[in-house]
Amino acid sequence: MGLGDLWNRVRGVGNLTKDWTRDTRMKLAIDFDALSFCGVKLGEPIELLSSLGPSGNAHQEDASIFDYPDRGFAVGAADGKLVDITAFVTKDAKRRPFGGEFLKSGEAIKLTPETPADEIRSIFGEPTGRAAGDTGESILFYGRKVAEWVFSWEGKLLVSVELLRQLEYTDASGRPKKGSS
Repeated sequence: MGLGDLWNRVRGVGNLTKDWTRDTRMKLAIDFDALSFCGVKLGEPIELLSSLGPSGNAHQEDASIFDYPDRGFAVGAADGKLVDITAFVTKDAKRRPFGGEFLKSGEAIKLTPETPADEIRSIFGEPTGRAAGDTGESILFYGRKVAEWVFSWEGKLLVSVELLRQLEYTDASGRPKKGSS
């Protein structure tokens, strides 16, 4: 924590999640088909996730990424809308793994650190893109015009799953722009 973060905490200012109240009954779920997190679709108001409670970085002013390391996920906002959901599958020194569900075609799918790329391809089909890094990272992209699913590995460990709203193809309300599908 930097001095600015400490000063914001002392002054009681921070991002919009600082006043959110956590509801422990809220079911954590990423639905790939509905493009949603906890029932809130990409492009909908981020405040609809207020039952998540304050983020781990609630003391940071003007944050656009709300990090929940104790629950293994982060959500991103732009213009007050949900635009990004990242579930961390692999535990590390800074965070626990995501404790919610992943849904595809209405069914729960199990994604663990040991989930190989071949299994992702069997569930989601062939990716629209791939990337590989020099140090063993690999990524599978599944793009639609309004959203993209991103699966990231470090070596053989599935590290994260991300659902991103494609801002260039959606209007301010999160609906596809004319001519987008």
